[in-house]
Amino acid sequence: MNWDSVQRTARDAGYIVYAMDQSQTDAMTMPGPWGNAYSGYCMGMAVRWIWLRYQGRDFPYNSSTKVYAETDWRATAIQNIYEDEDKSNYAEHWEKSTGAYHMTISEGLQLTRMNRPSGAFVNLMLTRSEGCYGISLKREGGGHAIAAQNEGGKTFRLFDANYGHFVASGADTFKDFLDWYFQATGYEERYKKATFICGVNAPQ
Repeated sequence: MNWDSVQRTARDAGYIVYAMDQSQTDAMTMPGPWGNAYSGYCMGMAVRWIWLRYQGRDFPYNSSTKVYAETDWRATAIQNIYEDEDKSNYAEHWEKSTGAYHMTISEGLQLTRMNRPSGAFVNLMLTRSEGCYGISLKREGGGHAIAAQNEGGKTFRLFDANYGHFVASGADTFKDFLDWYFQATGYEERYKKATFICGVNAPQ
């Protein structure tokens, strides 16, 4: 996998758990049974990562190279569920997508802002309760899904199928990381329409 400047900077600063890039995986570069996931499967990857985290697991990355370069077919299946939904209802598309793993979204942990993402906005929700969260970043004509985790109130994690899995110690450090991340990735400028975040309950 080819690392970009965002991943290299995060690695050098000690934030990266592993790097990945969905656009370099087989689902987006090779023929296969991917369905609508051929053009991206960020929602599927975010949901799959949340489920794995609730099992105390993660994608099987290479701990030596800090790279995850495989295609998780289960994530492509979830993406197809998402693609069949009305994407204008942010809560509903997370509910449908997480439901495939017997997870639900929390009615009391949902927040929408008709603006670009920021560390302060994400942390406003993330610091309310431990657990995993789904995040939708919206622009005119499209969007992107990422995920986050509050682990014990001390460790905070971000997962993004475009860049990888990142970790920070403490809410303030995580906020600063997110502010840098949203700017460095261009998300701050690209996804200006809306930001939605919801708590995802552990599978039952």
